[in-house]
Amino acid sequence: MKITITCGRKFHSDHLAAALLQRDALERVITANPPRTYRRHSFPADHIRFAPPYYLPSLAAGRLPGLSKLSPGLSWWASRCFDHWSSAQLGSPDAIIAWAWSAAQTFQTARERGITCILEECGSANAHQEQLLDEEYSRLGLVRNSRLSPAVIENERRECELADVILCPSDYVARSYAIYGVPRHKCLVIPYAANPSLFAKPKIASDDGIFRILYVGSVGPRKGLVYLLDALKSLPRSRFECTVVGRIEPGFASVLAPYTGLYHHVSTVPHAELAGYYQRASVFVLPTLDEGMAYVIMEALCSGTPVITTPHSGAQGVVRDGHNGFIVPIRDSNALGRQLTRLMDEPAVCTELGRNAATSVSDWTWDAYAGRLLAELARLRA
Repeated sequence: MKITITCGRKFHSDHLAAALLQRDALERVITANPPRTYRRHSFPADHIRFAPPYYLPSLAAGRLPGLSKLSPGLSWWASRCFDHWSSAQLGSPDAIIAWAWSAAQTFQTARERGITCILEECGSANAHQEQLLDEEYSRLGLVRNSRLSPAVIENERRECELADVILCPSDYVARSYAIYGVPRHKCLVIPYAANPSLFAKPKIASDDGIFRILYVGSVGPRKGLVYLLDALKSLPRSRFECTVVGRIEPGFASVLAPYTGLYHHVSTVPHAELAGYYQRASVFVLPTLDEGMAYVIMEALCSGTPVITTPHSGAQGVVRDGHNGFIVPIRDSNALGRQLTRLMDEPAVCTELGRNAATSVSDWTWDAYAGRLLAELARLRA
């Protein structure tokens, strides 16, 4: 079986393409990302095609003060352009894996040629996300100024309709597509791989008796950080420290104000330096309301750090409740507080969960991911 991958940006497309190439299953990669961003792996020149830099305007606008509001619209325009361009580059593979937002035209062309269409959905359904965010902004008393246009949501629904298979990283993502009427059996769930070698380093022991809580992610409504901070109010202040790593979203500072003094904020950390934060942490907490499958959870587990997260993190099946961490309901500060208190009061349990976390990642490789994907596609085509 030969597979073509189309992905306007990069995401994990290069990792997947490299694993398929090793199995002689890659037809080509089609991307609008610049060649320098594909240096994590080596691809033969005839196995990769670079589109014009359609996404450059949206990336530039997102980084320039006063123009950030233009970025979503420019990104949508870029996705349409890339979809049209990549549909003309398909060739005749057995199957195509196309990233959401830029797959509709490509799938139309592929179906005319009898090519199996696989839609890569990194996150939950856009309409599902919109509902969650509307609820959360209302709960927090915030005004939501940025939302997806109906055209984006309709395009995703159309892509799901055209796809033979919707490739999802978690059951949470797969279930969310019921909002478009997509049957669960159309969704193929394969959890993403991790790179243990980047994070599997010895824990940094501390003899000061401080329980160290780590959060890594954007600081805004979607990630549920406010529920972690609320849980910290129930803990004895002298026994813990909490580090929050991530950029504060516009308008969210007012929500954080009542929690001043409960946490230490670090706006940005180079990815290569995150391992040190995981090594020093007693526990990693991500109380997110919506996530396809959080890489930060994979990184924490690779580091031997137990995880507390929610069913909406996409980590169920990866985080096993009571084995290498805990799963708590979304928006439940009390449940978070109980699990944090338990780990703080029972360091032996915390150590055991961390040990289990470190030993549960050995088979999280992109080669294993590609192997499972090919096996599932062969079964579907039989």
